[in-house]
Amino acid sequence: TGDRFRNLEVRRWQNGRIGIISLFRGGGSGEDEALVQLPEARHVYNLRSGKDLGRTASLSVPILANRATFLAVASEPLPHVELKLSTERPAPGEVVRLTAVVPGAAGLHAIRVRVRTPVGEAAEWLNRELMVDDQGQACDLPVAFNDPVGRWTVEATDLYTERITTIRYMVK
Repeated sequence: TGDRFRNLEVRRWQNGRIGIISLFRGGGSGEDEALVQLPEARHVYNLRSGKDLGRTASLSVPILANRATFLAVASEPLPHVELKLSTERPAPGEVVRLTAVVPGAAGLHAIRVRVRTPVGEAAEWLNRELMVDDQGQACDLPVAFNDPVGRWTVEATDLYTERITTIRYMVK
């Protein structure tokens, strides 16, 4: 209706060249839509829905009662994460060093690392969260002596874009 949205808390942070905006309304019920107008067109990512909203200066954002909505705003599309392994064929008892890099990163990217066993089960003991920029961040993925042999899958999800990058290693 063009009216100002009432009882909406808006906060902004700067992460390098990436702006983060949170929209929060305490109380109320259901879902409403808030119109967000930026000073100029930017690439916008809705972190709650995991959607790339494209380049825009004006967008409608669903507001849920008692749930914050976070938006990442950047002048250029956010780059993909790249993964490297210290070895692609580790032996039991060896440690695989995973390095994640976001070339040309405009700020830190939160990366969720998940590993799956050769039969596709989640290896929750290897869950990691990394803060990654263009310099990279590494973590260790130890291979237990009783880990099953076969191809293990590492998935790194950029929490800004929800893009998943995958790499595999073969336990001997």
